[in-house]
Amino acid sequence: MKIALTRALNWDEFWHFSQVHSLLDGTLSTPLQTLYTRAFTWVVALPGSSIDHVLIIRMFMFACLITTTFCIVGMAAKFFSKAEALLAGLLYLSAGFVLQHGSSFRFDPMAAMLLSSSLLILLRSNLDATRLIVAAALIALSSLLTIKSGLYLSAFFGVAWLRWAEGSFCRSVFLRLCAVAGLAFGFFGLLYWLHSAGLAGSTTASAEFVVSNAAQRMFSGDGPSTHGVALKAAMLAPVFALCIAMTPFALLRSPVDRDRKILFAGLWLPILIPAFYQNSYPYFYVFILPPVAVACSVALHAIAQRHGVMMIALALTLCGLLAGLMEQRGILERQRSLVAAGEAIFPRPVAYFDFPGMLGNYPKANAFMTNWGSRNYLEGLSPSFRSIMGQKPVPLLIENREMFTNVLSGRPDVHVLPDDAIALRENYIRFWGPFWVAGRELGGGESRTTQIGVPGPYTVVGGPIEIDGRLHPAGAVVELSRDVYRLNSTGIPVQLVWGDHLKRPSTPPPPSPYWTGF
Repeated sequence: MKIALTRALNWDEFWHFSQVHSLLDGTLSTPLQTLYTRAFTWVVALPGSSIDHVLIIRMFMFACLITTTFCIVGMAAKFFSKAEALLAGLLYLSAGFVLQHGSSFRFDPMAAMLLSSSLLILLRSNLDATRLIVAAALIALSSLLTIKSGLYLSAFFGVAWLRWAEGSFCRSVFLRLCAVAGLAFGFFGLLYWLHSAGLAGSTTASAEFVVSNAAQRMFSGDGPSTHGVALKAAMLAPVFALCIAMTPFALLRSPVDRDRKILFAGLWLPILIPAFYQNSYPYFYVFILPPVAVACSVALHAIAQRHGVMMIALALTLCGLLAGLMEQRGILERQRSLVAAGEAIFPRPVAYFDFPGMLGNYPKANAFMTNWGSRNYLEGLSPSFRSIMGQKPVPLLIENREMFTNVLSGRPDVHVLPDDAIALRENYIRFWGPFWVAGRELGGGESRTTQIGVPGPYTVVGGPIEIDGRLHPAGAVVELSRDVYRLNSTGIPVQLVWGDHLKRPSTPPPPSPYWTGF
């Protein structure tokens, strides 16, 4: 709980919250992987900043995390003692990445809860109609939340096989299990239709793009390797890593029957996904580890017989405490300062460029610039900065990723197209900390011909300036359009700053970094 309330927001948490605002603004057009937005529209009406709102949503995510843990315990308790089942839950909960990201505002905690609940129902219930309908609805909800729900396929196969075997492979049990899949597809279609009906633009085209792009990107192997992330995951959860390594061997030596071995193998197999899945970042482990934790109860049982339950519980608790002590401090307060500054500089929402959507209640103009988003942008699958500037005024740029730092300082960056780099350098000047505002700077006696890329009012700051032969004194507000202008300084350095006398915050900007590293 403490980590949920004190850990700095990660960039995709800002992005997820900005999507909630997009739904409310009527600009959200992607039906897949956005269903969560409907669950949190009420948060926007609460008092506090956007960061306060995300922390409130984190409490819901924390509840999802705890529910997932109870599902793990419930599944393991079907095969082992209550104490060993609790160890399986603690195995998951004490993993470093789960502690750090298990209550973050992402798809992962929600999807893990929904899929784990469905697995528990299918594994422990009598497979009556009501429970089968609930299990199918949970699968459908999770699949609409994130298409990576399909990565649980082996876990569901293992559970289905065991229940069919427990039913003596009779036809009625097989048909009931098949009905779950059919109902899940049906519920998915219904939920998709209901959700997409209230969205903007061509939702069908957006959905097709998400699916095809995900298939191309996530398994292509041409992105940055996440094998180092897997190694760090193991280092932050050494007991879990040991159990994962032991489970196949413990299962081979186990006296349990073939059908249970198939179940545990199906639950264990998802741990191999990070070897080829491109998006296996720390938060992914929150999603993929629940069935693996249940499978690892086989190894936990073997270890407990030799060393006792209390020894394992102590080791897992110690792992969790050490992961908590490694947390970076003070980043959240820096983020609060930046968000407050942005809202003070622009009391009315304006469009802006940045990496994740840091001002969640303001319209983010460019794509979410993750590795995946950057590749889409570079390949022309999302709009360029220059083209966006040609469609609407974007008076603010937040320098909250190295790509912007490089471009604005004149260094090349492979994540930004050359024409866009020129457009950003020409049209923005530093205003306060990482906040760059549309404008121009001229030294004393300097003359320049320039094309304005951000139309709107500009305040003359410093000395007077001559624009196309007309003199404007300091403090004047000049309306400029997307035209070419001849600017002349009259001997005193001068700035043209977008807006009508924007106010700089009186406090100094917080130092970087603004993010907690993975």
